[in-house]
Amino acid sequence: MTIAIPTLTQDWADADLPVYLKFCDDMCIDDVTVPVTCWANESDNRTTAWNKNGNASGLCQLMPGTARAIGYDVSKDPTLSAYRAFSVSDQLYWVSKYYSPHAGSVATVGRFYLCTFMPALLSHGDDMDYVICALGGTYSWAYAANKGFDVSGKGTITVQDLVDAANRAVGPRTRELIARIQAAVASA
Repeated sequence: MTIAIPTLTQDWADADLPVYLKFCDDMCIDDVTVPVTCWANESDNRTTAWNKNGNASGLCQLMPGTARAIGYDVSKDPTLSAYRAFSVSDQLYWVSKYYSPHAGSVATVGRFYLCTFMPALLSHGDDMDYVICALGGTYSWAYAANKGFDVSGKGTITVQDLVDAANRAVGPRTRELIARIQAAVASA
């Protein structure tokens, strides 16, 4: 398979693709499109993505508290601005530290996104109707901060809502990235 010179994903160097594929392998993810599908909604697969509300940063929108928990020195980078300047491969080092406790349990878009969103609930990742959070109910703080997932306005966010959001977010940039990833798999 021949892929044209990337026009939308130049920030992903060719050398990043084997690092990404190793991440998928380490996480026991056979469908190598799963992480980038989820990250399409989180960051458009950009290391520079930044949500000023909480300083969520990078590919998987790592939060400073989570970064600290996986060993990143937030005392030197409290808003994760240096982290956002990392290459894809350098961010994948930290992304791997975040997801590695869940290796073998994140092979689908639903499970991977639930791990990204609220890993404590990962055991419910196959139940598309599972209510992750609700307005005025379970994890209402998470609902308030993420109500954009609830596009129908039902007052809850389910695993299916995460999957739907990820799939809606797959645009030209992520499709180009997926084509490059699939070409790297084919040539390996």
